[in-house]
Amino acid sequence: MDAMNAPEFAEGEVTLRELIDCGELQTIMDDFYSLTGCGIGIIDLDGQVLVATGWQDICTLFHRAHPETLKNCLESDLNLSEGLEGGKVKAYKCKNNLWDLMTPIVVDGCRIGNICHGQFFFDTEEIDRDCFLQQARRYGFAEVDYLAALEQVPIRTKAQVETLMSFYAKMATLVSQLGHTNLLLKKEIKEKERAQNALAAAEERFHKAFDKIADVVGIIRLSDRCYIEVNDSFSRMLGYERERIIGRTSHEIGLWEKQSEYDAVVAILLSGGSVWQQEASWRTAGGAVRIGSYSGRCDRT
Repeated sequence: MDAMNAPEFAEGEVTLRELIDCGELQTIMDDFYSLTGCGIGIIDLDGQVLVATGWQDICTLFHRAHPETLKNCLESDLNLSEGLEGGKVKAYKCKNNLWDLMTPIVVDGCRIGNICHGQFFFDTEEIDRDCFLQQARRYGFAEVDYLAALEQVPIRTKAQVETLMSFYAKMATLVSQLGHTNLLLKKEIKEKERAQNALAAAEERFHKAFDKIADVVGIIRLSDRCYIEVNDSFSRMLGYERERIIGRTSHEIGLWEKQSEYDAVVAILLSGGSVWQQEASWRTAGGAVRIGSYSGRCDRT
């Protein structure tokens, strides 16, 4: 419980891709874009686009396809959202001169990605086409195609942008909650694996020690009186292979010469008692009778 209540992860320990179902979110956002015409991008802290719909050709075919303008994209995606609190949305003009909206995805106080909407112009601004023409020439873009892509960039009103900002803030909160839930699940699985590995190691240590005991030792499940474990001395001295004993009762094996003595011992153990250095006789696998002393106790843990 202390482990489960500890901070979930350190920044950089897990990635956004590990915490969300990118394929499922892509399907949902494809439908959203078909209905509204508003695109979305989910980007990790390395600038990798994990989910994208409705991105403009000017971005995908030009800006993100050229190393210098791609650098502008990544700097805009990551640096301009630095310090932005969870649930807050920022509208900014990227370094390639297009407007974007950005809101961080925050899990346990750590930003692990961003949700963005772009690219667009405000209806109150005048589009500087000469600026984009100069960009086409500077980076070697085909001018006609680049300017045609520019004409496809949507123009938003202030009210539309405010509505989109509200939507993306809520979307980021939802994705953050999803990431947190998946993070808890991953941690629970990790803790379970750690416990299973520790149990396996403990069982291995137990078997090594158990098999080194010189005395004959058997462990019986009192609910059905079946053997669940015997040591090497048991098999060696009585002649029974371990596989023949496990899961069977002493009566089925015919181990005790006097079954009534065995039943009396079991009754004592079931009542919470124990036996010490009692004499009895047993049959070996070959039919010989051996006389010895035995001890036993019940462990209900």
